[in-house]
Amino acid sequence: ALVVYLMLRKISKNAAIISLPFSLIVFTKIFVTSFTWGQWQAAVAYMFFTAALWALSEINSKKMFILFAIFASACFMTHYPEFIFLAFFMVLYAAIKFFTKDLKKEEIKNLTLAALLILILTFWEILRFYGIWLVC
Repeated sequence: ALVVYLMLRKISKNAAIISLPFSLIVFTKIFVTSFTWGQWQAAVAYMFFTAALWALSEINSKKMFILFAIFASACFMTHYPEFIFLAFFMVLYAAIKFFTKDLKKEEIKNLTLAALLILILTFWEILRFYGIWLVC
């Protein structure tokens, strides 16, 4: 929740302050039940998903594409659906930047390098995913 607050603070301080009470969801019965009933994969994937979104928002920083690729790969290896949403957000981020003519060559390079690094880091898991879910 703190990472989401820090990301929203860049956009709007009011939106960030409004989002703070949502961090209390961690202490609700539903969230605690997900831990006690064995939904650890999804809970850890949410953490990697949030961290990857933060790294994506900072993709222009030096070598941040490496951190983004590590978080995205960890998200893929933890729980596939969260990575699918993350890939959607990555494409949406690039598309919005492209159509607003705000996409720089360095961002294209960083996103491409991150995608290649994700592919390299998750190659074995991609084969498992293909064997388990796509071959029926």
